[in-house]
Amino acid sequence: MSKQLSSRSPNPRRVAAGKRNREKWKGLTETGREKLRAAALKYQPWRHSTGPRTVAGKAQAALNGKKRQKGSMSVREVRAELAEYRDLIDVLSLGHIPGAQRIDPSDLVLETLADVARP
Repeated sequence: MSKQLSSRSPNPRRVAAGKRNREKWKGLTETGREKLRAAALKYQPWRHSTGPRTVAGKAQAALNGKKRQKGSMSVREVRAELAEYRDLIDVLSLGHIPGAQRIDPSDLVLETLADVARP
């Protein structure tokens, strides 16, 4: 189910009809499931879906997920950045750098999370 992106409010009768239809649907029957399986095996759609082939198409596909994300960074980007900070914290807290001051790792993680959360 996709989110509605327009600023107009949805028609309440259509919303109610959609809810009724979802409530009525009980899933696939064994016969229906077998028909879908047979059609998939016959046409093999996975052989025809190649994804983007050009550099421009691949770049556009990489940006597709950014359209609906909340904030400036995706969850994957935040995790990658936090992993870099954790590595730095490990180095600093273990004292691998001569003359480095020992820092409590939990303080750095809280500061990092505050920095990432800022818009």
